Amino acid sequence: MKNLNKNMYHSENYKIYSFNCNENGEASYQSLVQYMIETSIEQTNIVMKNNHDFDDYFWVIYQWDIDFIKRPKMGDEIIIETVSAGAKKFYAYRNFTIFDEEGNVFVQAKSKWLLLNKNRKMPVRVPDELINLYGKDESLEVINGEFDFNKDLEFTTEMDFRIRKSDIDTNKHVNNAKYIDWILETFNGYKKIDKIQLTYKKETRYGEEIKSKSTELLEENGNKVMYNIIEDSEGNVKTLSKIYLGD
Repeated sequence: MKNLNKNMYHSENYKIYSFNCNENGEASYQSLVQYMIETSIEQTNIVMKNNHDFDDYFWVIYQWDIDFIKRPKMGDEIIIETVSAGAKKFYAYRNFTIFDEEGNVFVQAKSKWLLLNKNRKMPVRVPDELINLYGKDESLEVINGEFDFNKDLEFTTEMDFRIRKSDIDTNKHVNNAKYIDWILETFNGYKKIDKIQLTYKKETRYGEEIKSKSTELLEENGNKVMYNIIEDSEGNVKTLSKIYLGD
């Protein structure tokens, strides 16, 4: 493992509890995403400890590209490693791997983040000084651009949700992992996800009413895929996602 900067790599150990699981005792997709986010938060806490030069900024996730290879089960001990993969203009990149103590990989993920000013809530260019604190492994593959999302898609299944207090995180908007639940609710019995590509377009706050809409199962290049869009009552897009389904 490379170690050009001691902050570049960070790992956390977790256990899969019953409240993390579905009815079959498998870790939910939402809980795995949440654990990855928590691991990145822990890395930031370490990197920024006693460093107050960037107190006026905070990170928000913009895009996921996640491969679910195998789902851990209730009682499993997992390790999540995250790696800083550098930054370009307004975006910073980090990758994740979820595996067990024997090295069996459950999940591999790439993510793209925006740096926001706390007062203006607007994206700012990532300073070189900040990314140097994290270190960067520029050999890693990162999310490059946006995934294809056909504007002419027909959404045939939809569900309405009202944002509850329990959906809100410490940034005072909907926890990013929560969107996975809303997507899955529209899947008409399809439960196994092989891959998800997800872009967050606009934050969602307490009390809002949103709609999750999905297409029928489609065939693309030999893959089974479904598309989902989440929007508010005025049609403002919150998320776009493309989901690859397994058998």
